Amino acid sequence: MSKRCRAIRVSALVFLSTGLVACSGSSGGTTAADSESAGVADETSTTEETSAIATPGENTVAPPQPAPPQQPEPQPDPEPQPQPDPVSPPTPPTPPPVAPIVSALEGDWTTGCFPFDRTANTQSSLLTLSISGTSSVYTAYSYSDFNCSVPAISPDTGAVIINGNEDILEFPEQSVTTSLGEASFINFTTVAATVDSMPVPAEFFEPSTWFSIYTITDDGRLFFGNGASFSEEARPLDLDVFFYYIRL
Repeated sequence: MSKRCRAIRVSALVFLSTGLVACSGSSGGTTAADSESAGVADETSTTEETSAIATPGENTVAPPQPAPPQQPEPQPDPEPQPQPDPVSPPTPPTPPPVAPIVSALEGDWTTGCFPFDRTANTQSSLLTLSISGTSSVYTAYSYSDFNCSVPAISPDTGAVIINGNEDILEFPEQSVTTSLGEASFINFTTVAATVDSMPVPAEFFEPSTWFSIYTITDDGRLFFGNGASFSEEARPLDLDVFFYYIRL
């Protein structure tokens, strides 16, 4: 059997799987030897082809599987961003220091209007006393009428007659019994003065200390010693019961 005939037969087996394909020899006829050879070749080819057909479950190529979904790559945690500092509320201004209350004299006091004929231009007067801690401001207002309504004018300077002192207070822990009860010691050191509304220049002013006593009665009247003394030994031991201040 020629090579051409074998090729055709094998090809036919692949597509038809049954039957024989006639193949012409070189002389155009089919011989017994060719038929026998063809039978042997047919059996061999059938065996080969049967072997070539895969048995289900053996050497079967699995269909492609879809790729598993890709997991997102883990991202690093973002770096913390600096936060702006919180805006603090403005700090309230520090209040001025308050002088400690060191005595019952703390506050403002006045004598009220009273007759006072020191000069022809002065018919009445009014005194005030402002005490804060150990500081005291004494002011004397003079008036040319009897009702403390018309300020008196100094004939020498033409200024309103307002006199006064600025004093530093001391409170010795001593007392004395008076006609109005117990009275405490007090010292006034004058550090500045005003005459006719004008401060006394420092070169003409000399600080001085005077010694007295005081008490505050149950009805709120403030009394000082009877007379002023510039000597500790001459401190008054009784009160001026006819002259007093009242709290404003």
